[in-house]
Amino acid sequence: MLRGAAVTTLASALALGAGVGLVPATAAGSVPLEPFLTGVSCPTTSMCMAVGGKENLNGTASTPLAGIWNGRTWRWMATPPEPRQDSGLVAVACPSATRCIALGGQDPAVDPEGFAFGDEWNGRKWRAMPSMAGVAFADPHGLSCVTAAYCVAVGASNITDNVTTAHPVAELWNGSSWTAISPALPAGASESTLFGVSCASVSHCMAVGSYDRTIAVAESWNGSTWT
Repeated sequence: MLRGAAVTTLASALALGAGVGLVPATAAGSVPLEPFLTGVSCPTTSMCMAVGGKENLNGTASTPLAGIWNGRTWRWMATPPEPRQDSGLVAVACPSATRCIALGGQDPAVDPEGFAFGDEWNGRKWRAMPSMAGVAFADPHGLSCVTAAYCVAVGASNITDNVTTAHPVAELWNGSSWTAISPALPAGASESTLFGVSCASVSHCMAVGSYDRTIAVAESWNGSTWT
């Protein structure tokens, strides 16, 4: 989950854009070994929040990572709350320059059932958000926030019966708690995963993904039901 095709390593980022300031510092609290970035959100031209994870010195576990671009340089922040060992952030949405919501999950290599979680940044520090409502939300992927009090997170639920089968999962953040808003499994599909979501308003979100590993799917959320 934490090392998919969308992951950008620090080395590749430097190769693509030397001089952007994306370099590990040596000061305490800076980016340690093996950082990887998986999501970014820019509410203004002078503020971007990037999230991902970082491996420990022996490469056996990862922890969440976040950094801010201020228009000139990157500043790597103190590690966001870590709900469980070997976890990382996969997506972030910033409704404003002082409010960001990040979506994360635990490496399934540690726990095959995995788990999803949210972290919230208030412009100064991170806090762990309340637990997600869907206990089966095992594989988080996408996040979109209309405001800091209205976010939709999507991904998949892995149900293990000798064979792991993915079912689409979505949860709604209302500013104080998460609510499961389960998307429909496409007719005739045996498995499906949602990888991305974008919300134009509280009554219009579009989530996209695939089912049976080969067929594209899109589901629309009108504020109360998925189609």
